[in-house]
Amino acid sequence: MTRKRLLAALGLLVAAAVLFKGLSLFLGPAPLRLRPLLTADELGAPPPGRVVFITLDGVRHQDLLVAWSGLAERIRREGFFFGLDADGEQMFVSNTASRSLPGYRAIFSGHYQRQCITNDCPRIEVETLIDRLVDRTVAQAPAPGGTIAAERVTRGELTLAPGDVATFASWKKIPLATESNPRAVRSAALDPLENAPALPAPALEEIAAVLDQARRFPPHWPDARQDKFTWQLARAYDRARHPRFLYVSLADSDELGHNDDYPAYLETLRRYERDLLAWLDDAGLGGDDVSFVITTDHGRGESEFKSHGFWIPSGAAREELADGEEALLLQLSVPAMR
Repeated sequence: MTRKRLLAALGLLVAAAVLFKGLSLFLGPAPLRLRPLLTADELGAPPPGRVVFITLDGVRHQDLLVAWSGLAERIRREGFFFGLDADGEQMFVSNTASRSLPGYRAIFSGHYQRQCITNDCPRIEVETLIDRLVDRTVAQAPAPGGTIAAERVTRGELTLAPGDVATFASWKKIPLATESNPRAVRSAALDPLENAPALPAPALEEIAAVLDQARRFPPHWPDARQDKFTWQLARAYDRARHPRFLYVSLADSDELGHNDDYPAYLETLRRYERDLLAWLDDAGLGGDDVSFVITTDHGRGESEFKSHGFWIPSGAAREELADGEEALLLQLSVPAMR
Protein backbone atom coordinates (compact mmCIF):
# COMPACT_ATOMS: atom_id res chain seq x y z
CA MET A 1 0.00 0.00 0.00
CA THR A 2 1.40 3.40 -0.97
CA ARG A 3 1.84 6.22 1.52
CA LYS A 4 -0.35 8.44 -0.63
CA ARG A 5 -3.22 5.96 -0.29
CA LEU A 6 -2.77 5.79 3.46
CA LEU A 7 -2.79 9.56 3.80
CA ALA A 8 -5.74 9.90 1.45
CA ALA A 9 -7.70 7.41 3.54
CA LEU A 10 -6.82 9.28 6.72
CA GLY A 11 -7.98 12.50 5.10
CA LEU A 12 -11.33 10.99 4.30
CA LEU A 13 -11.72 9.76 7.85
CA VAL A 14 -10.95 13.19 9.30
CA ALA A 15 -13.56 14.86 7.10
CA ALA A 16 -16.18 12.33 8.12
CA ALA A 17 -19.20 14.62 7.81
CA VAL A 18 -18.62 15.53 4.17
CA LEU A 19 -20.28 12.73 2.24
CA PHE A 20 -20.89 11.49 -1.29
CA LYS A 21 -24.32 12.43 -2.56
CA GLY A 22 -26.66 9.61 -1.64
CA LEU A 23 -24.13 7.64 0.43
CA SER A 24 -23.34 7.41 4.11
CA LEU A 25 -19.76 6.38 4.79
CA PHE A 26 -20.10 6.66 8.54
CA LEU A 27 -22.72 5.75 11.11
CA GLY A 28 -25.67 8.06 10.83
CA PRO A 29 -29.41 7.89 11.37
CA ALA A 30 -29.76 5.27 8.58
CA PRO A 31 -26.29 3.92 7.72
CA LEU A 32 -25.62 1.81 4.68
CA ARG A 33 -23.54 -1.33 5.05
CA LEU A 34 -20.53 -0.47 2.90
CA ARG A 35 -17.10 -2.02 2.68
CA PRO A 36 -14.55 0.13 4.58
CA LEU A 37 -12.11 2.19 2.54
CA LEU A 38 -9.35 -0.03 3.95
CA THR A 39 -9.52 -3.20 5.99
CA ALA A 40 -7.63 -3.46 9.26
CA ASP A 41 -5.15 -5.87 7.65
CA GLU A 42 -4.53 -3.49 4.76
CA LEU A 43 -4.10 -0.48 7.02
CA GLY A 44 -1.84 -2.11 9.59
CA ALA A 45 0.05 0.32 11.83
CA PRO A 46 -0.90 4.00 11.56
CA PRO A 47 1.06 5.90 8.92
CA PRO A 48 3.93 8.04 10.13
CA GLY A 49 3.64 11.79 10.08
CA ARG A 50 1.12 14.38 11.15
CA VAL A 51 -2.26 15.77 10.08
CA VAL A 52 -3.18 19.45 9.80
CA PHE A 53 -6.96 19.66 9.43
CA ILE A 54 -8.31 23.06 8.30
CA THR A 55 -11.91 24.21 7.94
CA LEU A 56 -12.87 27.36 6.04
CA ASP A 57 -16.24 28.55 7.30
CA GLY A 58 -18.99 29.16 4.76
CA VAL A 59 -16.89 28.82 1.60
CA ARG A 60 -18.41 27.94 -1.77
CA HIS A 61 -16.27 25.44 -3.65
CA GLN A 62 -16.49 27.39 -6.91
CA ASP A 63 -15.07 30.50 -5.20
CA LEU A 64 -12.18 28.50 -3.78
CA LEU A 65 -11.21 27.30 -7.24
CA VAL A 66 -11.25 30.91 -8.50
CA ALA A 67 -9.17 32.26 -5.61
CA TRP A 68 -6.70 29.36 -5.31
CA SER A 69 -5.35 29.24 -8.84
CA GLY A 70 -1.76 28.47 -7.76
CA LEU A 71 -2.58 26.14 -4.89
CA ALA A 72 -5.21 24.30 -6.94
CA GLU A 73 -2.59 23.38 -9.51
CA ARG A 74 -0.26 22.09 -6.81
CA ILE A 75 -3.05 20.01 -5.29
CA ARG A 76 -3.79 18.59 -8.73
CA ARG A 77 -0.14 17.49 -9.02
CA GLU A 78 0.58 16.30 -5.50
CA GLY A 79 -2.75 15.70 -3.73
CA PHE A 80 -6.38 15.40 -4.67
CA PHE A 81 -9.69 17.21 -4.84
CA PHE A 82 -12.77 15.32 -3.75
CA GLY A 83 -16.15 16.59 -4.94
CA LEU A 84 -15.39 18.55 -8.10
CA ASP A 85 -18.28 18.79 -10.56
CA ALA A 86 -15.72 18.81 -13.37
CA ASP A 87 -14.55 15.37 -12.24
CA GLY A 88 -18.08 14.03 -12.17
CA GLU A 89 -18.14 14.08 -8.35
CA GLN A 90 -20.55 15.77 -6.01
CA MET A 91 -20.23 16.19 -2.25
CA PHE A 92 -22.75 17.73 0.09
CA VAL A 93 -22.58 18.79 3.69
CA SER A 94 -24.36 16.20 5.80
CA ASN A 95 -26.15 18.61 8.14
CA THR A 96 -29.38 19.56 6.38
CA ALA A 97 -29.64 22.71 8.50
CA SER A 98 -26.55 24.04 6.67
CA ARG A 99 -25.53 25.97 9.77
CA SER A 100 -22.10 26.22 11.35
CA LEU A 101 -22.36 24.53 14.76
CA PRO A 102 -24.40 21.58 13.44
CA GLY A 103 -21.83 21.24 10.67
CA TYR A 104 -18.84 21.13 13.00
CA ARG A 105 -20.60 18.68 15.31
CA ALA A 106 -21.19 16.41 12.32
CA ILE A 107 -17.60 16.68 11.14
CA PHE A 108 -16.13 15.65 14.47
CA SER A 109 -18.71 13.06 15.54
CA GLY A 110 -19.04 11.43 12.12
CA HIS A 111 -22.77 12.03 11.69
CA TYR A 112 -25.37 14.78 11.82
CA GLN A 113 -27.20 15.06 15.14
CA ARG A 114 -30.70 16.16 14.27
CA GLN A 115 -31.35 17.73 17.68
CA CYS A 116 -28.88 20.52 16.80
CA ILE A 117 -30.14 22.79 14.02
CA THR A 118 -28.88 26.23 15.16
CA ASN A 119 -25.68 27.81 16.44
CA ASP A 120 -27.06 27.84 20.00
CA CYS A 121 -26.59 24.14 20.76
CA PRO A 122 -24.82 23.08 23.98
CA ARG A 123 -21.61 21.05 24.08
CA ILE A 124 -21.73 17.89 22.02
CA GLU A 125 -22.46 14.79 24.13
CA VAL A 126 -21.35 11.98 21.80
CA GLU A 127 -17.75 10.88 21.33
CA THR A 128 -15.81 12.89 18.76
CA LEU A 129 -12.67 12.30 16.75
CA ILE A 130 -10.67 14.54 19.10
CA ASP A 131 -12.08 12.72 22.14
CA ARG A 132 -10.82 9.46 20.67
CA LEU A 133 -7.41 10.91 19.90
CA VAL A 134 -7.01 12.36 23.39
CA ASP A 135 -8.02 8.99 24.83
CA ARG A 136 -4.86 7.62 23.24
CA THR A 137 -2.67 10.15 25.03
CA VAL A 138 -0.42 8.73 27.74
CA ALA A 139 1.98 10.36 30.15
CA GLN A 140 5.43 9.98 28.70
CA ALA A 141 8.18 8.55 30.90
CA PRO A 142 11.77 9.68 30.32
CA ALA A 143 13.63 7.34 28.02
CA PRO A 144 17.30 6.36 28.60
CA GLY A 145 19.42 9.46 28.44
CA GLY A 146 16.67 11.70 29.83
CA THR A 147 14.83 12.23 26.53
CA ILE A 148 11.06 12.05 26.20
CA ALA A 149 9.58 9.54 23.78
CA ALA A 150 7.33 11.39 21.36
CA GLU A 151 5.11 8.48 20.41
CA ARG A 152 4.64 4.73 20.43
CA VAL A 153 2.77 2.38 18.17
CA THR A 154 1.11 -0.41 20.14
CA ARG A 155 -1.04 -3.20 18.72
CA GLY A 156 -1.48 -1.28 15.48
CA GLU A 157 -2.87 1.80 17.25
CA LEU A 158 -1.30 5.17 17.81
CA THR A 159 -0.32 6.26 21.30
CA LEU A 160 -0.02 10.04 21.53
CA ALA A 161 1.98 12.24 23.84
CA PRO A 162 0.47 15.16 25.79
CA GLY A 163 0.07 18.15 23.48
CA ASP A 164 -0.19 16.01 20.34
CA VAL A 165 -3.82 17.06 19.73
CA ALA A 166 -4.58 20.77 19.45
CA THR A 167 -7.32 23.12 18.23
CA PHE A 168 -6.96 26.76 17.25
CA ALA A 169 -10.26 28.40 16.29
CA SER A 170 -11.39 31.89 15.37
CA TRP A 171 -14.96 31.26 16.56
CA LYS A 172 -15.53 30.85 20.29
CA LYS A 173 -18.11 28.04 19.91
CA ILE A 174 -15.89 25.61 18.00
CA PRO A 175 -14.75 23.71 21.15
CA LEU A 176 -18.42 22.91 21.87
CA ALA A 177 -18.40 20.78 18.72
CA THR A 178 -14.93 19.25 18.83
CA GLU A 179 -14.93 17.61 22.29
CA SER A 180 -17.54 16.16 24.62
CA ASN A 181 -14.92 16.11 27.37
CA PRO A 182 -12.58 19.07 26.77
CA ARG A 183 -8.98 17.96 27.33
CA ALA A 184 -7.06 18.81 24.14
CA VAL A 185 -4.83 21.83 23.74
CA ARG A 186 -7.01 24.66 22.50
CA SER A 187 -7.44 28.38 22.02
CA ALA A 188 -10.68 29.79 20.61
CA ALA A 189 -11.54 33.42 19.93
CA LEU A 190 -9.96 35.57 22.65
CA ASP A 191 -9.48 32.71 25.11
CA PRO A 192 -5.94 31.87 26.28
CA LEU A 193 -4.08 28.72 25.36
CA GLU A 194 -5.39 25.87 27.54
CA ASN A 195 -4.07 22.40 28.37
CA ALA A 196 -0.76 23.03 26.67
CA PRO A 197 2.33 21.02 27.66
CA ALA A 198 5.58 22.72 28.60
CA LEU A 199 6.77 24.83 25.66
CA PRO A 200 10.08 26.62 25.03
CA ALA A 201 10.21 30.15 26.37
CA PRO A 202 10.40 31.78 22.89
CA ALA A 203 7.24 29.95 21.82
CA LEU A 204 5.40 31.03 24.98
CA GLU A 205 6.46 34.62 24.38
CA GLU A 206 5.32 34.50 20.75
CA ILE A 207 1.94 33.01 21.68
CA ALA A 208 1.41 35.59 24.44
CA ALA A 209 2.25 38.42 22.04
CA VAL A 210 -0.19 37.14 19.38
CA LEU A 211 -2.98 36.73 21.96
CA ASP A 212 -2.36 40.28 23.15
CA GLN A 213 -2.65 41.58 19.56
CA ALA A 214 -5.83 39.54 19.04
CA ARG A 215 -7.44 41.13 22.11
CA ARG A 216 -6.36 44.62 21.05
CA PHE A 217 -7.71 44.23 17.51
CA PRO A 218 -10.88 42.08 17.63
CA PRO A 219 -13.02 41.66 14.51
CA HIS A 220 -16.25 43.58 14.04
CA TRP A 221 -18.31 40.44 14.70
CA PRO A 222 -18.78 38.96 18.21
CA ASP A 223 -17.30 35.86 19.85
CA ALA A 224 -14.35 35.69 17.50
CA ARG A 225 -10.81 36.72 16.69
CA GLN A 226 -9.34 37.62 13.35
CA ASP A 227 -8.16 34.64 11.33
CA LYS A 228 -4.67 36.07 10.95
CA PHE A 229 -4.14 35.72 14.70
CA THR A 230 -5.58 32.20 14.77
CA TRP A 231 -3.20 31.29 11.97
CA GLN A 232 -0.20 32.79 13.77
CA LEU A 233 -1.06 30.91 16.98
CA ALA A 234 -1.42 27.61 15.14
CA ARG A 235 1.88 28.11 13.32
CA ALA A 236 3.69 29.05 16.54
CA TYR A 237 2.39 25.96 18.35
CA ASP A 238 3.16 23.75 15.36
CA ARG A 239 6.77 24.93 15.22
CA ALA A 240 7.23 24.45 18.96
CA ARG A 241 5.44 21.14 19.45
CA HIS A 242 4.85 19.40 16.07
CA PRO A 243 1.46 17.94 17.18
CA ARG A 244 0.25 14.80 15.47
CA PHE A 245 -3.24 16.26 14.90
CA LEU A 246 -3.64 20.02 14.58
CA TYR A 247 -7.04 21.52 13.83
CA VAL A 248 -7.25 25.10 12.52
CA SER A 249 -10.74 26.61 12.22
CA LEU A 250 -11.01 29.85 10.22
CA ALA A 251 -14.12 32.04 10.09
CA ASP A 252 -13.47 35.42 8.41
CA SER A 253 -14.80 34.03 5.11
CA ASP A 254 -18.27 33.37 6.52
CA GLU A 255 -18.51 36.69 8.35
CA LEU A 256 -17.55 38.64 5.22
CA GLY A 257 -20.07 36.59 3.29
CA HIS A 258 -22.81 37.57 5.74
CA ASN A 259 -21.72 41.19 5.23
CA ASP A 260 -22.39 40.63 1.51
CA ASP A 261 -18.84 41.82 0.78
CA TYR A 262 -17.83 39.49 -2.04
CA PRO A 263 -14.55 41.30 -2.92
CA ALA A 264 -13.34 41.11 0.71
CA TYR A 265 -14.50 37.47 0.94
CA LEU A 266 -12.55 36.59 -2.21
CA GLU A 267 -9.45 38.42 -0.96
CA THR A 268 -9.72 36.47 2.30
CA LEU A 269 -9.64 33.22 0.30
CA ARG A 270 -6.54 34.48 -1.51
CA ARG A 271 -4.93 35.25 1.84
CA TYR A 272 -5.71 31.71 2.95
CA GLU A 273 -3.92 30.48 -0.18
CA ARG A 274 -0.82 32.60 0.52
CA ASP A 275 -0.69 31.43 4.13
CA LEU A 276 -1.12 27.79 3.12
CA LEU A 277 1.59 27.98 0.46
CA ALA A 278 4.00 29.42 3.03
CA TRP A 279 3.15 26.61 5.46
CA LEU A 280 3.52 23.97 2.75
CA ASP A 281 6.99 25.25 1.90
CA ASP A 282 8.34 24.51 5.39
CA ALA A 283 5.90 21.84 6.64
CA GLY A 284 8.47 19.06 6.32
CA LEU A 285 11.23 20.86 8.20
CA GLY A 286 10.26 19.18 11.46
CA GLY A 287 11.28 15.81 10.07
CA ASP A 288 7.70 14.49 9.63
CA ASP A 289 5.44 13.82 6.69
CA VAL A 290 2.51 16.24 6.97
CA SER A 291 -0.91 15.69 5.42
CA PHE A 292 -3.09 18.79 5.00
CA VAL A 293 -6.84 18.15 4.82
CA ILE A 294 -9.12 21.11 4.03
CA THR A 295 -12.91 21.35 3.88
CA THR A 296 -15.85 23.52 4.95
CA ASP A 297 -18.79 23.32 7.34
CA HIS A 298 -21.34 24.61 4.81
CA GLY A 299 -21.56 26.52 1.54
CA ARG A 300 -23.38 29.71 0.56
CA GLY A 301 -26.36 30.64 -1.56
CA GLU A 302 -25.77 30.87 -5.28
CA SER A 303 -27.98 33.87 -5.99
CA GLU A 304 -28.21 35.06 -2.36
CA PHE A 305 -24.51 35.08 -1.51
CA LYS A 306 -24.79 36.54 2.00
CA SER A 307 -26.99 33.72 3.30
CA HIS A 308 -26.88 29.99 3.84
CA GLY A 309 -29.30 27.43 5.23
CA PHE A 310 -31.62 24.69 4.09
CA TRP A 311 -33.95 27.32 2.55
CA ILE A 312 -31.22 28.88 0.36
CA PRO A 313 -30.48 27.29 -3.06
CA SER A 314 -26.76 26.54 -3.34
CA GLY A 315 -24.94 25.70 -6.55
CA ALA A 316 -25.94 22.46 -8.23
CA ALA A 317 -28.11 21.66 -5.21
CA ARG A 318 -30.62 24.39 -6.13
CA GLU A 319 -33.07 21.85 -7.54
CA GLU A 320 -32.49 19.27 -4.81
CA LEU A 321 -32.36 21.21 -1.57
CA ALA A 322 -32.77 18.08 0.54
CA ASP A 323 -29.27 17.04 -0.50
CA GLY A 324 -27.73 20.00 1.29
CA GLU A 325 -25.11 22.45 0.13
CA GLU A 326 -22.16 21.41 -2.00
CA ALA A 327 -18.77 20.99 -0.40
CA LEU A 328 -15.21 20.20 -1.40
CA LEU A 329 -12.46 18.22 0.28
CA LEU A 330 -8.80 18.92 -0.48
CA GLN A 331 -5.82 16.83 0.55
CA LEU A 332 -2.12 17.46 0.03
CA SER A 333 0.82 15.65 1.61
CA VAL A 334 4.24 17.18 2.21
CA PRO A 335 7.15 14.76 2.68
CA ALA A 336 9.61 15.17 5.51
CA MET A 337 12.81 17.07 4.83
CA ARG A 338 15.50 14.92 6.37
